[in-house]
Amino acid sequence: MLRRVLPALAAAMLAGGCASLVDGRNQSILVLTPDCPGAACQLHNDKGRWHVATTPASVVINRSFADLVVSCSKAASLPVTKAFPSSTKGMAYGNILLGGVIGAGVDVVNGAAYDYPSEVSVPLDCKPLVGGPLRLGCRVQDVTDIGGSVPGLPGRQGVRVTWVDAGGAAELAGLRVGDVLLDFNGQAITDSDSLKQFLASQDPQQVFRMRYFRNGVQADAVFTVRGGVL
Repeated sequence: MLRRVLPALAAAMLAGGCASLVDGRNQSILVLTPDCPGAACQLHNDKGRWHVATTPASVVINRSFADLVVSCSKAASLPVTKAFPSSTKGMAYGNILLGGVIGAGVDVVNGAAYDYPSEVSVPLDCKPLVGGPLRLGCRVQDVTDIGGSVPGLPGRQGVRVTWVDAGGAAELAGLRVGDVLLDFNGQAITDSDSLKQFLASQDPQQVFRMRYFRNGVQADAVFTVRGGVL
Protein backbone atom coordinates (compact mmCIF):
# COMPACT_ATOMS: atom_id res chain seq x y z
CA MET A 1 0.00 0.00 0.00
CA LEU A 2 2.75 2.42 1.01
CA ARG A 3 4.59 1.69 -2.25
CA ARG A 4 1.68 3.17 -4.19
CA VAL A 5 1.18 6.11 -1.82
CA LEU A 6 4.78 7.32 -2.05
CA PRO A 7 4.58 8.74 -5.62
CA ALA A 8 1.57 10.88 -4.71
CA LEU A 9 3.22 12.14 -1.53
CA ALA A 10 6.38 12.99 -3.43
CA ALA A 11 4.59 15.18 -5.94
CA ALA A 12 2.85 17.13 -3.18
CA MET A 13 5.68 17.52 -0.66
CA LEU A 14 9.05 17.40 -2.46
CA ALA A 15 11.20 20.43 -1.50
CA GLY A 16 14.77 21.58 -2.21
CA GLY A 17 17.64 20.68 0.07
CA CYS A 18 16.18 17.42 1.36
CA ALA A 19 18.64 14.58 1.75
CA SER A 20 17.91 11.00 0.77
CA LEU A 21 18.61 8.01 3.02
CA VAL A 22 18.49 5.57 0.08
CA ASP A 23 21.60 5.62 -2.06
CA GLY A 24 21.81 4.97 -5.77
CA ARG A 25 19.52 5.77 -8.65
CA ASN A 26 21.14 3.06 -10.78
CA GLN A 27 21.13 -0.71 -10.54
CA SER A 28 23.12 -3.44 -12.27
CA ILE A 29 20.93 -6.25 -13.66
CA LEU A 30 21.97 -9.58 -15.14
CA VAL A 31 19.91 -10.42 -18.24
CA LEU A 32 19.47 -14.14 -18.94
CA THR A 33 17.90 -16.17 -21.74
CA PRO A 34 18.58 -19.69 -20.38
CA ASP A 35 17.14 -21.54 -23.39
CA CYS A 36 18.73 -19.24 -25.96
CA PRO A 37 22.14 -17.83 -24.96
CA GLY A 38 23.62 -15.21 -27.25
CA ALA A 39 20.38 -13.26 -27.68
CA ALA A 40 20.18 -9.48 -28.03
CA CYS A 41 17.88 -7.69 -25.57
CA GLN A 42 16.31 -4.26 -25.25
CA LEU A 43 15.28 -2.96 -21.83
CA HIS A 44 13.19 0.08 -20.97
CA ASN A 45 11.21 1.83 -18.26
CA ASP A 46 10.02 5.42 -17.85
CA LYS A 47 13.60 6.50 -17.00
CA GLY A 48 15.31 5.32 -20.19
CA ARG A 49 16.32 2.56 -22.61
CA TRP A 50 19.25 0.13 -22.52
CA HIS A 51 20.70 -2.62 -24.72
CA VAL A 52 22.40 -5.97 -24.18
CA ALA A 53 24.31 -7.20 -27.24
CA THR A 54 24.50 -10.85 -26.25
CA THR A 55 23.16 -12.77 -23.26
CA PRO A 56 24.05 -13.50 -20.54
CA ALA A 57 25.25 -10.00 -19.72
CA SER A 58 24.86 -7.30 -17.11
CA VAL A 59 23.61 -3.79 -17.77
CA VAL A 60 23.25 -0.74 -15.53
CA ILE A 61 19.75 0.75 -15.63
CA ASN A 62 17.91 3.54 -13.84
CA ARG A 63 15.64 2.46 -11.00
CA SER A 64 11.97 3.37 -11.21
CA PHE A 65 8.52 2.60 -9.82
CA ALA A 66 7.49 1.52 -13.35
CA ASP A 67 7.94 -2.03 -14.65
CA LEU A 68 11.18 -2.88 -16.42
CA VAL A 69 10.23 -4.29 -19.82
CA VAL A 70 12.76 -6.65 -21.42
CA SER A 71 12.49 -7.82 -25.03
CA CYS A 72 14.96 -10.40 -26.41
CA SER A 73 15.45 -11.99 -29.82
CA LYS A 74 17.98 -13.97 -31.80
CA ALA A 75 18.43 -14.46 -35.54
CA ALA A 76 15.08 -14.22 -37.34
CA SER A 77 12.92 -15.25 -34.39
CA LEU A 78 10.19 -13.01 -33.03
CA PRO A 79 11.17 -11.15 -29.87
CA VAL A 80 9.91 -12.41 -26.54
CA THR A 81 8.92 -9.69 -24.09
CA LYS A 82 8.53 -9.91 -20.32
CA ALA A 83 7.84 -7.20 -17.73
CA PHE A 84 9.50 -7.17 -14.31
CA PRO A 85 7.88 -5.05 -11.55
CA SER A 86 9.94 -3.07 -9.09
CA SER A 87 9.72 -3.39 -5.32
CA THR A 88 10.18 -0.72 -2.69
CA LYS A 89 13.44 -0.81 -0.76
CA GLY A 90 13.25 -1.28 2.98
CA MET A 91 15.30 1.90 3.47
CA ALA A 92 12.56 3.90 1.74
CA TYR A 93 10.32 3.18 4.69
CA GLY A 94 13.18 4.22 6.96
CA ASN A 95 13.21 7.54 5.12
CA ILE A 96 9.71 8.25 6.38
CA LEU A 97 10.71 7.47 9.97
CA LEU A 98 14.08 9.25 9.99
CA GLY A 99 14.01 11.71 7.13
CA GLY A 100 10.34 12.49 6.88
CA VAL A 101 7.93 12.24 3.98
CA ILE A 102 9.82 14.87 2.01
CA GLY A 103 13.04 12.86 2.19
CA ALA A 104 11.13 9.81 0.99
CA GLY A 105 9.75 11.90 -1.83
CA VAL A 106 13.25 12.59 -3.13
CA ASP A 107 13.90 8.87 -3.50
CA VAL A 108 10.53 8.28 -5.17
CA VAL A 109 11.09 10.93 -7.81
CA ASN A 110 14.63 9.89 -8.75
CA GLY A 111 13.85 6.16 -8.56
CA ALA A 112 16.25 5.38 -5.71
CA ALA A 113 13.41 4.06 -3.55
CA TYR A 114 12.88 1.08 -5.84
CA ASP A 115 14.66 -2.14 -6.75
CA TYR A 116 14.32 -4.57 -9.64
CA PRO A 117 15.32 -8.24 -9.42
CA SER A 118 19.10 -8.58 -9.66
CA GLU A 119 18.58 -11.18 -12.42
CA VAL A 120 15.88 -11.11 -15.11
CA SER A 121 15.20 -14.23 -17.17
CA VAL A 122 13.35 -14.06 -20.50
CA PRO A 123 11.78 -17.31 -21.86
CA LEU A 124 13.27 -17.09 -25.36
CA ASP A 125 13.71 -20.56 -26.86
CA CYS A 126 16.09 -21.13 -29.78
CA LYS A 127 15.69 -24.89 -29.92
CA PRO A 128 13.33 -26.48 -32.44
CA LEU A 129 10.30 -27.94 -30.71
CA VAL A 130 10.78 -31.67 -30.27
CA GLY A 131 8.30 -34.12 -28.79
CA GLY A 132 8.87 -37.89 -28.85
CA PRO A 133 9.73 -39.10 -32.35
CA LEU A 134 8.23 -36.03 -34.11
CA ARG A 135 10.17 -32.92 -34.98
CA LEU A 136 7.76 -30.08 -35.67
CA GLY A 137 10.38 -27.79 -37.18
CA CYS A 138 9.45 -24.59 -35.37
CA ARG A 139 9.87 -22.72 -32.10
CA VAL A 140 6.98 -21.46 -30.04
CA GLN A 141 6.17 -19.14 -27.14
CA ASP A 142 3.24 -19.47 -24.73
CA VAL A 143 0.56 -16.85 -25.36
CA THR A 144 0.43 -16.27 -21.60
CA ASP A 145 4.08 -15.16 -21.70
CA ILE A 146 3.10 -12.20 -23.88
CA GLY A 147 0.09 -11.33 -21.76
CA GLY A 148 -2.35 -12.74 -24.28
CA SER A 149 -1.65 -9.71 -26.47
CA VAL A 150 -2.59 -11.15 -29.88
CA PRO A 151 -5.26 -8.93 -31.51
CA GLY A 152 -8.48 -10.83 -32.18
CA LEU A 153 -7.30 -14.04 -30.54
CA PRO A 154 -10.19 -15.92 -28.91
CA GLY A 155 -9.05 -16.47 -25.33
CA ARG A 156 -5.56 -16.42 -23.86
CA GLN A 157 -4.43 -20.00 -24.51
CA GLY A 158 -2.24 -21.40 -27.27
CA VAL A 159 1.34 -20.96 -28.45
CA ARG A 160 2.72 -18.41 -30.89
CA VAL A 161 5.17 -19.54 -33.57
CA THR A 162 8.40 -17.53 -33.23
CA TRP A 163 10.58 -19.44 -35.71
CA VAL A 164 10.01 -21.81 -38.64
CA ASP A 165 12.81 -24.05 -39.92
CA ALA A 166 13.33 -23.76 -43.67
CA GLY A 167 12.11 -26.95 -45.31
CA GLY A 168 10.81 -28.34 -42.01
CA ALA A 169 7.46 -29.93 -41.29
CA ALA A 170 5.90 -26.70 -40.01
CA GLU A 171 6.86 -24.76 -43.14
CA LEU A 172 5.59 -27.51 -45.42
CA ALA A 173 2.29 -27.51 -43.53
CA GLY A 174 1.95 -23.78 -44.17
CA LEU A 175 2.75 -22.35 -40.75
CA ARG A 176 4.37 -18.91 -40.51
CA VAL A 177 6.07 -16.89 -37.80
CA GLY A 178 3.36 -15.14 -35.80
CA ASP A 179 0.74 -17.89 -36.16
CA VAL A 180 -0.91 -19.00 -32.90
CA LEU A 181 -1.45 -22.76 -32.57
CA LEU A 182 -4.81 -23.45 -30.90
CA ASP A 183 -5.48 -27.19 -31.02
CA PHE A 184 -3.90 -30.50 -31.97
CA ASN A 185 -6.28 -32.99 -33.62
CA GLY A 186 -9.16 -31.25 -31.84
CA GLN A 187 -7.50 -31.04 -28.42
CA ALA A 188 -6.82 -27.58 -27.05
CA ILE A 189 -3.17 -26.49 -26.93
CA THR A 190 -2.95 -24.61 -23.63
CA ASP A 191 0.80 -24.03 -23.68
CA SER A 192 4.07 -25.38 -25.11
CA ASP A 193 4.14 -28.25 -22.59
CA SER A 194 0.76 -29.53 -23.76
CA LEU A 195 1.91 -29.33 -27.39
CA LYS A 196 5.00 -31.39 -26.56
CA GLN A 197 2.81 -33.99 -24.89
CA PHE A 198 0.58 -34.24 -27.97
CA LEU A 199 3.62 -34.66 -30.21
CA ALA A 200 5.11 -37.30 -27.92
CA SER A 201 1.94 -39.41 -28.11
CA GLN A 202 1.42 -38.97 -31.85
CA ASP A 203 2.13 -41.90 -34.19
CA PRO A 204 4.80 -40.57 -36.59
CA GLN A 205 3.22 -42.56 -39.42
CA GLN A 206 -0.15 -40.83 -39.07
CA VAL A 207 -1.33 -37.54 -40.51
CA PHE A 208 -2.38 -34.94 -37.92
CA ARG A 209 -3.88 -31.47 -37.97
CA MET A 210 -3.26 -28.34 -35.97
CA ARG A 211 -5.67 -25.42 -35.92
CA TYR A 212 -3.97 -22.04 -35.99
CA PHE A 213 -4.95 -18.38 -35.80
CA ARG A 214 -3.60 -15.82 -38.27
CA ASN A 215 -4.78 -12.26 -38.92
CA GLY A 216 -8.16 -12.83 -37.32
CA VAL A 217 -8.85 -16.10 -39.15
CA GLN A 218 -8.58 -19.72 -38.00
CA ALA A 219 -7.40 -22.47 -40.34
CA ASP A 220 -5.93 -25.99 -40.22
CA ALA A 221 -2.35 -26.99 -40.95
CA VAL A 222 -2.07 -30.63 -42.10
CA PHE A 223 1.13 -32.51 -41.28
CA THR A 224 1.88 -35.48 -43.50
CA VAL A 225 4.54 -38.18 -43.49
CA ARG A 226 7.44 -37.82 -45.93
CA GLY A 227 9.30 -41.08 -46.47
CA GLY A 228 8.25 -42.34 -43.06
CA VAL A 229 9.70 -39.31 -41.27
CA LEU A 230 7.71 -36.21 -40.38
